[in-house]
Amino acid sequence: MPIYNANLIIRESRKAQGLTQEQLAEGICSRETIVKLEKGERKPNWFVFKEILTRLGLDPEIYQGDIASEGDITLLKRYQRFFNLMNTHKLDEAKAEIDTMEAEKNTPAGKLWQQGLGHELLLRMKASFYSAGALLDLPERYKYLDPALAIKYTLEYIKLTRPDFEIEKIPDYFLAMYEYQLLTILAKSYAMTDGADKAILMWYNIKATAMRAIGHLDESRECSKKVLLFNYLIDGHWGASFTASKKYYEDYTGEQLDLSVPW
Repeated sequence: MPIYNANLIIRESRKAQGLTQEQLAEGICSRETIVKLEKGERKPNWFVFKEILTRLGLDPEIYQGDIASEGDITLLKRYQRFFNLMNTHKLDEAKAEIDTMEAEKNTPAGKLWQQGLGHELLLRMKASFYSAGALLDLPERYKYLDPALAIKYTLEYIKLTRPDFEIEKIPDYFLAMYEYQLLTILAKSYAMTDGADKAILMWYNIKATAMRAIGHLDESRECSKKVLLFNYLIDGHWGASFTASKKYYEDYTGEQLDLSVPW
């Protein structure tokens, strides 16, 4: 889905039609709102944006993608540059990007990285970067690998939108693609620390949830079965409870699993 720079669209279309900011705002919002929108200091909600587009003679249906402020566009370009470096295995340059963003946080221009979208993107970049050594087949693969930091930044990000996040609740969540990616990072990072038990639970919970979401129920049940059997093996350790996990599955799906094994 395309991303539109709402501020640029509003500013240039208004000027092209010879409208003042007061004329554009009348009956829709305040002039101050238009000023902030055109300066890129605010991102309009869709309903306001739709009314403004209509007054400017533009078809709102064309702009049914994501709308962003100029600040958002700047952040997304930096975010894309970082992942281009990661995808081409330029880890030193990717690390330099993160260091630059951290240094910028204490400058007026760096306010974008301190909160909102900028803060979220920076956490995602850090989580990906510090787990990269586990994914890349390069001589320097372990140079920046730090599972503890990857876990830290991944959990910080996830808990921004899911404050009550728990591994056992993964089947309850409607996960976006980037959340699947972050949970995969988390599972890989746990597997490299003393959290191997969490890694196993996450792998199968993630897969079971994905399989159920696309209608592959038999595969989903098989993954859930492995989760429950693992809980049975470690019952009473690391906070694991076979009874609670089994009840959770039955309450969530409305069915019971055959936990017998072929051997």
